[in-house]
Amino acid sequence: MPESAALRSYGMLYGMATMYIRSTFALDEPTTEGLTRLAKRWGVSKSEALRRAVARAQEQPGPGGEMTPREALAALARRPAISHAQARSWRAENARARRESEDAADARSGRQPKRRAR
Repeated sequence: MPESAALRSYGMLYGMATMYIRSTFALDEPTTEGLTRLAKRWGVSKSEALRRAVARAQEQPGPGGEMTPREALAALARRPAISHAQARSWRAENARARRESEDAADARSGRQPKRRAR
């Protein structure tokens, strides 16, 4: 295996553990619960379950086969995945959930909640 390919993979390299990149993600509850269930089913950590899921997803072609990023954007422009009404509803629900989360964090920390125009 060429050295550059070996450096991109995780695991062991010449007897030494390679470094992982630590990342923080915001996941909704159903996704978090699904990740937890996968990790338990596979008997691995959540990080390993996520790595395996990403690896498997990368093996699958996209909905229209392999597309370049430009082709994917053009396909979405021709036929959006959701309607404008669904997008507005999602955006409003997401904003409400974000406000509730920020307010709960403020309450836990003892800070005054932010005043927002609604």
